[in-house]
Amino acid sequence: MKTNRHGADLYALEKKYHYRPEDIRDFSSNINPLGPSPKAMEAAAKNIGALCRYPDPEYRKLKAAIAEYLKVPHGSVLLGCGTSQLIQAAIDYLKPARALINSPCYSEYERELEKIGAAVAEYQLDYHKNFAIDVDDIVERINEEGIGLYVLTNPNNPTGSILTRADVARILDETDAYVLVDETYIEFTDPAIYSAVPLVGSRKKLIVIRGTSKFFATPGIRLGYALTEDEKLSEALAGELSIWGINSMADVMGRVMFNDAAYRDESFRLIQREKEKVITALETIPALKIFPSYGNFVLVKIKDRSHSAAELREALLAQKMVIRDCAGFKNLDERFFRFCLLDAESNDALIRAVKDFFEKD
Repeated sequence: MKTNRHGADLYALEKKYHYRPEDIRDFSSNINPLGPSPKAMEAAAKNIGALCRYPDPEYRKLKAAIAEYLKVPHGSVLLGCGTSQLIQAAIDYLKPARALINSPCYSEYERELEKIGAAVAEYQLDYHKNFAIDVDDIVERINEEGIGLYVLTNPNNPTGSILTRADVARILDETDAYVLVDETYIEFTDPAIYSAVPLVGSRKKLIVIRGTSKFFATPGIRLGYALTEDEKLSEALAGELSIWGINSMADVMGRVMFNDAAYRDESFRLIQREKEKVITALETIPALKIFPSYGNFVLVKIKDRSHSAAELREALLAQKMVIRDCAGFKNLDERFFRFCLLDAESNDALIRAVKDFFEKD
């Protein structure tokens, strides 16, 4: 099985190239370039003494903040140490005999499904169709193959393709499968159209998982959360998650960051503006095919075989820029690469560097 890292290993690059991590422009990790919410950072600084105390074992204020943000009942929020822990716990409890995943997608799903002995089927996303997900095909595959669990990253990483809430509702209503929706990148698009959260109250076979690493730019606090109306599943997940599994800074910052509407709005506007700018610029390079994306990242294919993504990555590393070579993803090859959006100056530097690379011949 091909495996994928979570972006660049900046510490390995520091050792190999003698770069300082803070000097590297990391276009591979898909993290909000604005950094964490200023209000959350201020709360962390003011409450540093919280590190000397155990957190509230029920995380009442943190769950209330998330529930208010999502407009769901307080008791429906489950907390985890990042999304990976919640994905693992959900799959381990459901133990589907057969599961369906999109391909390419985040590799953690297949790894966890294989651990519990599930037969994993793949829905191959076609680059000729911009990696779009056909709901009719998904429903047919689930029903014909006896799929017990469909796992969907929405938007999908690394393709940027997406399903609407109505699409997810169709899959739930027209099949008997559980649907696990990983909404890691949902805040970079319009949740009012695409988030499955409003469906949780009426569909017991739906599990929605989110985290704060990407949009809220806090991978270090390892905060993830999940929603489901399946009481047995909820109780099982709660039992799997250890007491005080969320650290004090995640508790403190999480109470604040979800309610920072100004930060959320600024982040969304920045990503949309910069994404349009960079895509427009790169589309002028004849060697590249740019795929539409609903995330804060963009997938690109080098059309001919004169260069590989690995060669481009090495050329950019010389300029202290890191993109993602996507050869490690299933259903992609050595000509695909992915980059995320950073600040305007960094994005401009990336445009220049990529153009120089393909125009030097």
